[in-house]
Amino acid sequence: MKALKNDTTFPWTIPNHDPLTQGYNQNHLFRTMEYQPLCRKRDEIRVISIQPSHAYSGGRKGDSWASWKDREGVRIDLADELVQCVIENVSLQATNDSHLEKGSGCSQPRLVSLPAWRLQEENLHGDEPETSRDFAPRFRWGDFETLSYTWGEENFDGRVMVDGKFCHVPKNLEAALRRLRALPETEYGMKYWIDALCINQDDPQERNAEVKRMRSLYEKAWSNVVWLGEESDDSNNACDCISNIAYLENVVRMQQFVPWVESIYGELDWKPLMNILSRQYWSRLWIIQELAMNHHNTLFICGSAAFFREELIKTLRFCKRENLMIQRFLNANPEHSQNEEQANPFVSFRRVLNLVELDGQRGKEAPFENVLSLAQEASSTEMRDKIYGIHGLLPLALSARIQPDYDSPLNDVFQDFSEKLLQGCGLENLLSWSSAGSDMDLPSWCVNLSSQFVRNHMQHLRRRNANLNQHFNHHLIHNSKNLVCEGVILDTLESVNDFHLRSSDLNERFKASENIEDLEDEFRVVEDHTLIDSLIETLLLGHPGRSGPYPSFFAIPWTEISGHTGFSGDREPDFRGFNWRLFWETVKFEGYLGTLDKFRKANATFRVCGHGLKSFFPAWMPGVEPCPQEAAEEKYEFEKYLTRWSQDGANIVKDIRLAAISLVDRGLANTAKGRLALVPATAKKSDVIAIVACSFPIVLRRKERGYEYIGECYLHGFMDGEAFAGDEEYEVEEFSIQ
Repeated sequence: MKALKNDTTFPWTIPNHDPLTQGYNQNHLFRTMEYQPLCRKRDEIRVISIQPSHAYSGGRKGDSWASWKDREGVRIDLADELVQCVIENVSLQATNDSHLEKGSGCSQPRLVSLPAWRLQEENLHGDEPETSRDFAPRFRWGDFETLSYTWGEENFDGRVMVDGKFCHVPKNLEAALRRLRALPETEYGMKYWIDALCINQDDPQERNAEVKRMRSLYEKAWSNVVWLGEESDDSNNACDCISNIAYLENVVRMQQFVPWVESIYGELDWKPLMNILSRQYWSRLWIIQELAMNHHNTLFICGSAAFFREELIKTLRFCKRENLMIQRFLNANPEHSQNEEQANPFVSFRRVLNLVELDGQRGKEAPFENVLSLAQEASSTEMRDKIYGIHGLLPLALSARIQPDYDSPLNDVFQDFSEKLLQGCGLENLLSWSSAGSDMDLPSWCVNLSSQFVRNHMQHLRRRNANLNQHFNHHLIHNSKNLVCEGVILDTLESVNDFHLRSSDLNERFKASENIEDLEDEFRVVEDHTLIDSLIETLLLGHPGRSGPYPSFFAIPWTEISGHTGFSGDREPDFRGFNWRLFWETVKFEGYLGTLDKFRKANATFRVCGHGLKSFFPAWMPGVEPCPQEAAEEKYEFEKYLTRWSQDGANIVKDIRLAAISLVDRGLANTAKGRLALVPATAKKSDVIAIVACSFPIVLRRKERGYEYIGECYLHGFMDGEAFAGDEEYEVEEFSIQ
């Protein structure tokens, strides 16, 4: 525990308002906020100052490598007294090097000394040689931080004192203010910008104007403090886990390698980490912009524990890289079994990592596809915020065309955004995010951000070149809301499999059969290597990360009988059985086999170029090259085979994961010309595959007076301009997409 003496007072420290000693009548104190208008010429914002509680702590317990398990993250104490604030208008032009307020009587702020633990750069190392660091407030009125949090329930059950009067606020905001009050910078007069308090939510004109300033405001803040919510039974363990993994990763990076470092991860309790990553905060829409615009000393607080952005990034990079190992740790504990509603660990790691790595700070442009993907996945009670909440992160060619208007009908907002997206970023960016099946009255080519786009690996489709840079025109007919595109029709869908995976199926566990009769179902295995390889590529959506050797996951048996060991009676071990068993155990326990197995079993009779899907898999013995008996008798040769089988299994595991993720909300299809395709789950027989001014083919459905846009697709053998490089000629025509 560290205590910081309050031996410094600055001009911006607020008075101590005490309603109990000043004779306020509390029956008349509960009111809505009263605001002074903001002066745009002075670039004014509102900030609040919080009366400090003088109760906080920092630092870590156990700073040496040997005592890593005893390390604690930052702890922030809680004071029970009522939170008291003052709200004021301040000018962002009133910097210390400006002359705006010369002669106003404001004195120059002095240096502020903060404890070293508050600066994230000091927290990834075991030692803290410095006890404090100095910084100079940038404005004549001091400095400010922003708060990123979840509003929570709409009822305002919390209460705080603002300018000496009681005000109702969301309960979660009251809890956040109590923790902010305990931060060391609050004690030295740091001010805070908090949307619920600093924007007049009852003034639509001000609200619309402030939305457009969000990028600049978060970027200018000294730091961004994140409030994840109140403490739970395991949240302190989760925060300490994040700090410890980051610390261990730092040790490895600095080559301070300890032989048993990898075994440490098996001792960690992974469930608390999964719980903190599933908190409501991470699904909130506005945090996308809030986190992207300021990477300076970002502090995440959960109850009394805290950690820093760099620690979280290091931890999530490790978790994403080792997600199969973590999944195995979770599966090993029955208490950690997942249900259908829980996110797959890899999905959780990827989303939160994308959030905290997204960088839209000055001079940087956040990847558009990442921004829009995060927005579609996020939750929001106000659907217009799906656009306005990411306004500051959109490409300038797009954001300059958008004027926030919360009074406009939602359909008009989405269609206007889609038109501006087409004008500012091109047809490919528009069609990458459009999807059929919307319950809103929108043209099929419009982006509907109110529903989540669940198909994966879009970034890899956008890297293809199906149109071979052909110049195909497109334009909007505004009166009819039609999008007219030039292009060619390549093929027609002949059949699409019936069962499609959902995102929740990524949690599916592989189940062995209890019925020995399953082995009696003999069937012929397809031996056409070209066809099998084409099917592998199609199921992977042509992903460049394919790593498994031929026949990849088609070496996996259709059935495993529970209890079968690969050994026979009392005889010596059958090395052919043993080698396949090693391969099988690697594949079975490393992740997504249950998901792929669910897909193939549900579509067992679906015909792929004339063959049932089941016939592509061996009945029960996988196609693994056996170890010759003479090699098995020599230890060195046998160990080489063991390594090969294990590595083959590990590579196939990666292919299984890629296929499982690619198949979510997609279906396997045959075309009229005998080709294989992976298409949106809503695609049907007789839909056409076309190429327009996009790097990937698209699926269209004929309607009475035009076409409906169904979505993107993968057409094997036609992803890199083959349609325009061969002998076959295609007629260019116009598609009127409604």
